[in-house]
Amino acid sequence: MQKVVCLHIPKTAGTSLKSSLATAYGKQLSADKSENRNMWSTFLNVPFSDFRYTGIEKRCRCLMGHFPIRKYSFLKSKGWKFITWLRDPASRIISYYDFLRNRNLQDSKIKLRPDVAKIIDNVDVVEFSSMLTGIYKEYLEDLSMLDFIGFTESYSNDVKRLKKVLGVKLKGHFTRNVTKGPRTKITGIMLKQIKENQWEDYKTYVDAKQIDRF
Repeated sequence: MQKVVCLHIPKTAGTSLKSSLATAYGKQLSADKSENRNMWSTFLNVPFSDFRYTGIEKRCRCLMGHFPIRKYSFLKSKGWKFITWLRDPASRIISYYDFLRNRNLQDSKIKLRPDVAKIIDNVDVVEFSSMLTGIYKEYLEDLSMLDFIGFTESYSNDVKRLKKVLGVKLKGHFTRNVTKGPRTKITGIMLKQIKENQWEDYKTYVDAKQIDRF
């Protein structure tokens, strides 16, 4: 069975993707959660580079988690394929904002560093979108490393494409991970500002859409 590294960028259908991959890999799917604490470093202008190597890939055939591609780039020469999912940047950042603001209402336990929690609880979504920029590049660095990119907006169809890339059977149903709690009301002006703030991620998003092999 094809070995695969799945880079999970927050709020890009990760719950659905993990469920799909589990149908094929079962107990051979492992989650590297060692970088979860580092995810918040962007708020404090700390490079997302002080990751911890765990050796977890020796115990699985499908590795998924919130980590930069460089952490496991050495597996490329060993035949592992690298995949990820992207989402419209404005839609992703708004969903992420609501998710973090309502973190105490979610099913999964979300622990934030006190300094990061203070920031999130005291900024509006527009300011939030200006603080968390270039995330796609931070995770992916260079799209040429990836063997497959799927998109949240076309999840079911892209899972069908992924089946061919990995040569495995996957469930293609989209499982919506609904954020609990109040949603932020977004006006046209706010959306315009958010899109402007997310220009770096839009560039990566558009570039990925234009690559034929994906």
